Amino acid sequence: MTTAMRQDPYLWVHLAGLAVVPLAIDLCLAGLATAAPALPVWAELGLVALVGTLPVLWMQWQRPFYIFSLGLVALNPDGLTEAQRQILSRFRSWAVRLATLGGAAIALLILWQLYRIAPAAAAPFAQINRLGGLAVAAIAFLGLNLFIQVPISVACVLLTPVKALEKATPPAVERIKADFLIPGLWVPRILPEIRVSPALSPAVNAAVEPPAEPAAEPAEFQSEPAEPTELQTPYEDPEDLWE
Repeated sequence: MTTAMRQDPYLWVHLAGLAVVPLAIDLCLAGLATAAPALPVWAELGLVALVGTLPVLWMQWQRPFYIFSLGLVALNPDGLTEAQRQILSRFRSWAVRLATLGGAAIALLILWQLYRIAPAAAAPFAQINRLGGLAVAAIAFLGLNLFIQVPISVACVLLTPVKALEKATPPAVERIKADFLIPGLWVPRILPEIRVSPALSPAVNAAVEPPAEPAAEPAEFQSEPAEPTELQTPYEDPEDLWE
């Protein structure tokens, strides 16, 4: 059961969301590099930080992202297995909530570094309106937080001790609908299920078993070893060769 929970494809798909982080960083940098600052540094940074951090952080603390979804479609909560509902229960644990706080702190550090190097990247974007650039930066920073905090929460679930996963109480379907942010259209199936067999397949067993020894030959077909024979020569005595 625990092995199947750790191999759930939805966990690994959302963990792979970290790959979007570099793109979000580039877009945020482009927005910060537009024109000259129109507001004080603290005001611009505060605006981008609030818009980009608070919505995602609030979501992960109050109504965590429903991990059994992709884009605009989500698995119908009525069709979740007990193991999947146990996985969801871990996203409301304090360990995951504290981890999302750490993810938000990492995102804020990245934002500060981007603001510092933005003047060096300003040449291609110098003619773009500053307020428009800040809007682009805030939206990109929102995506940056989303694709940092959600994968971090998934990593926490994957690192949960085996006993804690097995003892997790699966929430009722109605609680899932109320306690999680479920985006898009509900469908019965999105990704194929992965079933883990507790026993090895016959092919694997055959591969790991040592080769059998050849069967003994029946007694009636066994031949007696030939007795050594003496070398026969036409001469009994070597002296006869001279006669």
